[in-house]
Amino acid sequence: MESLKAIIQPAIQRFTVLILLSSLLGCSQSPGDNHPPTSSKSPFAVSSPEAQGMQSALLADMMAKALDSSYSIHSMVVIRNGHKVLEANFWPNQAEEPHAIYSVTKSIVATLIGIALEKGYLQSLDQPVLDFFPDTQIANSDPLKDEMTIRDLLTMSSGLDCRDSSRYYWSGLKTLMESADWAEHVLSLPMKESPGQYFEYCNGVSFLLSAIVENSTGMGALAFADKHLFEPLAIDSVSWKQNHNGRYMGFSEMMMSPEDMAKIGQLYLNKGQWQGRQVLPQAWVEESTIRHLKTDFLDGYGYQWWIDDSGYYMAIGFRGQAIYVLPDQDMVVVFTGYIFDSRTFYTSLVEDYLIPSVRSDEPLTENEPAQQKLAALLEQAKEEGFSWGDKANGFAKDGVFTRKAAPAFSFQYPKESIKFELDHPQKIMRMSSPTHSDFDAAVFDLEQEVSYADAVQWYAKGLQGVGSDIRVESQEVLILDCGTEAYQAQYTWLYGGEVPLSTLVVFAKQENKAVVISVHDQQYEWIARSLKFDKTAY
Repeated sequence: MESLKAIIQPAIQRFTVLILLSSLLGCSQSPGDNHPPTSSKSPFAVSSPEAQGMQSALLADMMAKALDSSYSIHSMVVIRNGHKVLEANFWPNQAEEPHAIYSVTKSIVATLIGIALEKGYLQSLDQPVLDFFPDTQIANSDPLKDEMTIRDLLTMSSGLDCRDSSRYYWSGLKTLMESADWAEHVLSLPMKESPGQYFEYCNGVSFLLSAIVENSTGMGALAFADKHLFEPLAIDSVSWKQNHNGRYMGFSEMMMSPEDMAKIGQLYLNKGQWQGRQVLPQAWVEESTIRHLKTDFLDGYGYQWWIDDSGYYMAIGFRGQAIYVLPDQDMVVVFTGYIFDSRTFYTSLVEDYLIPSVRSDEPLTENEPAQQKLAALLEQAKEEGFSWGDKANGFAKDGVFTRKAAPAFSFQYPKESIKFELDHPQKIMRMSSPTHSDFDAAVFDLEQEVSYADAVQWYAKGLQGVGSDIRVESQEVLILDCGTEAYQAQYTWLYGGEVPLSTLVVFAKQENKAVVISVHDQQYEWIARSLKFDKTAY
């Protein structure tokens, strides 16, 4: 029974984090400006890995790991020496499809600050932030707030008591997005400490940076980006949401194709040059991508870029969006996905496979067998359906999840659902519904007879680790369509004491194993109730 409890808590916690952030970023905003992609030619010539001094064998091993993992990677792009040596698109994602890049937006907004500074719209990074908001009514006046500069915003050291990051389950972000004037709200936050001293991740200060671009240039942030950044790089896949005041959301909500993300990385790798044109000052690139402050997340933080002390830096976005820039290897790597804890997994791909694959600055002898293996794995990534490792343990396709291993069973799910990574060894599948509601299946051994009533209570205890006011609203025997007896329990509870949730769990026992299907959205409870065991397998 302890194993059942261990399954519940991490799943619920991650699910509710996704629900909270998705509801914040996905609702009540104007659609923003959209730029339909055009058929512009890629600036990255396609090359074999060996022609760029890389080993195809290690890249094939990396692809095999990616395919064998439970993680939901959407795309990978690897650029070396300005050549595209790998482009992987995992079904159903397409290469040219714009992707929500979340906080990668922050690194692009910082780039706009660098351009505005170079063009004279800003005098220096040491200008007080309040100078750009002369007509804003600001509460909680404080001499420390008067000292806050653009540089402090760039380094996430504003000193403001934001409480709008994942550490606080985005509670401050919710308050920000419900406010009438976002700039006024952020600037009216109380000061927690002196500016420029300590790193404290704050979405609100990234919004202020985009507002500073607009206030100093007299242009919308997207129009400024189009003219001075996107058009020079032939980036044409961008859309970016605005808030109810028409301000661009500087902390997130930009969409961009993986290749266009790679262009941003290549611009930085090239010290701000693009095809012979200095789009961004070299000094800005160098200053932006060094560690200004230590963090408790990665080694350090630059100007809205994350810094690794081993020599590379990253733009990182929620759910697995990332641009890695590796100057020592002359390499840019882009990832998109739907991954909660992407940093550890992506770093393992970069450090265990990509960096070691670089063997020379000169071409290597072509390795046709390894290249053929890599090509086959890239094609495998395009195959329809989702698996979480061994397909016998479970495979999802066309709205049906099927398990062939004992106990064999299947159930239905919304076809628009997407794969999500497993968070416990006994989980065999995990997906997110069209409303970002988590549902999953777990199979574990029963070392002793366990009553359904005990299972219901243990699940409730698991919910206590992340919520309150847990109530078992109903529990009863459920006869599945296959004729097997199961048990269902309906829970209502408050995540974090605030967010009301409803969870349906179906428990079933088969061959000394327990099967647990959990659904955390009332409109999709039919997923769990559609459980059906394959009696022909026994």
